[in-house]
Amino acid sequence: MHQLFSLTVPGANTHTLRLSHLESLQAIIVGLGAEAYPLVVRLGGSPKTQVQPVTSRALLAEVEHFLPLLAKVAMPCLVFRDADGRLLGGMYGPPEQRPHTLTDQDMSLAPTTDGIRIVLRQMPPPMGFRSSADLPAGVYECYFRQVM
Repeated sequence: MHQLFSLTVPGANTHTLRLSHLESLQAIIVGLGAEAYPLVVRLGGSPKTQVQPVTSRALLAEVEHFLPLLAKVAMPCLVFRDADGRLLGGMYGPPEQRPHTLTDQDMSLAPTTDGIRIVLRQMPPPMGFRSSADLPAGVYECYFRQVM
C-alpha cells in the first residue's frame, strides 16, 4: 500500500499524491537549490495539508518557477508502449532507490539511475547478468536502457 499525501485549499480541489513521488520531486528540488522553494520542500510533513489561498498562490509560483528546470533532470522510469509505440503506462522510482529484495519471486524489475534493473534467481544466469555483494547467493542483476 502506498502512502498518500493530500493537499487542500478551501474552496478548491483536493490534490492527492503518492508520498514517494512528492519525496522524489523534493530530492530534485533540494539539488536545484532548496532555499528558493521553501513551501514545496516542506510539503508532506503530515498526510493532510490545508493551505490558505494566499499560501497556495505562493506555492504555485514556486512550482511554476522550477518546472522549466525539471526538463534538464533525468528521472529513473520505466515506460511501457504497445507495438505501435503508443504509451500504455509507466512507473517512476526515486533516484536513490535500489529496490527489490527477492523473497518468493523469481524476478523483479525497477527503474534506477543506472537504468532498468532486472534482478532474478536463475541458474545458470542469462548472459550479462552478474552477482554483486549486496545480492544473496543465486541472485543476479543486469541493467538495461530499454526492454523490448
